[in-house]
Amino acid sequence: MKDIQFLPDEDWVILLLVNYAGTRKYAVSNHGRVVSYTDNLKTGRLVAVAKNGNVGDLTITDGTNRYRFKLHQLVAKYFLPSPHEDCKYVLHLDRNNCNNHYKNLIYANDDTYRKHLSGKDAYINLPLRLFPGEQLKTLETGLTERQYAITNLGRLIGYTKNIENGMVVNGSIHNLGYKIWKYKVKGKAKHWLFHRMVAEHFLEKPSDEHKFVIHLDHSRTNNLVKNLKWVTQKELQAHNSLNEAVVERKVNFANKTQLSGRGNKLTVGKVMLLKKILNDPKNTTRKKMIAKQFGISSMQLYRIQSGQNWGWAIAE
Repeated sequence: MKDIQFLPDEDWVILLLVNYAGTRKYAVSNHGRVVSYTDNLKTGRLVAVAKNGNVGDLTITDGTNRYRFKLHQLVAKYFLPSPHEDCKYVLHLDRNNCNNHYKNLIYANDDTYRKHLSGKDAYINLPLRLFPGEQLKTLETGLTERQYAITNLGRLIGYTKNIENGMVVNGSIHNLGYKIWKYKVKGKAKHWLFHRMVAEHFLEKPSDEHKFVIHLDHSRTNNLVKNLKWVTQKELQAHNSLNEAVVERKVNFANKTQLSGRGNKLTVGKVMLLKKILNDPKNTTRKKMIAKQFGISSMQLYRIQSGQNWGWAIAE
């Protein structure tokens, strides 16, 4: 059996169970992983966590006693600052109940919990607490009534005058799995992807060819600056080749074809031609018109140009 590969910045806490008589020990990490072991944590094995109502349940038994925990509550207990007295709930900021990384968890009171369940919590209305080593960079949004800052831990903060009195902006999940923040300036819709905000403000681009931002662990909601990297299109393709979800999508695209929102089929040849047009510095046609010519939406055009869709098809 291979040793467990610890993740960057992963810390562990041994679980002390009352009246536990088993021979194996258990530990939980700030990344939301659980390990069962005897003598050495590294030579143990990862414990599969059952899903109960879409929330992870950890069950430990010694033959006589049974211990059951909610994994997100366990991680919060050991790795989050002590909560306020009225904060008795633990929420997943990205609404992904499988993402139990401690940076994705927050204690909440009754009001915030209800808003979270209803989907109306654009802001987590709790006093802002910065984590050790967390840095902030102000964003240029074009908004005047409220200011915003992004942190190197992937958190978006909204505030008026003092950032210390700000609130964490929850954002939402893009249909491709990325965290996204949508807002309006003078009635015009705008949006920023969290991972690009972090990369643009905390990572230096090696060259103009490095246009894409990847998640090193393939988790599109883990926007820690240490998990992000600027890459070229070739590096993006190499990275995606190791991602099972992307590989599966690539096979589906190759074997079938991708249907656009208007029912027209995009073939590999059409996508390569589209990319050739987009990459032509002499091309002056508006992207909206190009999308119309190919029978796709502006959003589909953006995904193709950014490599999110058809990233493996290269324009010759």
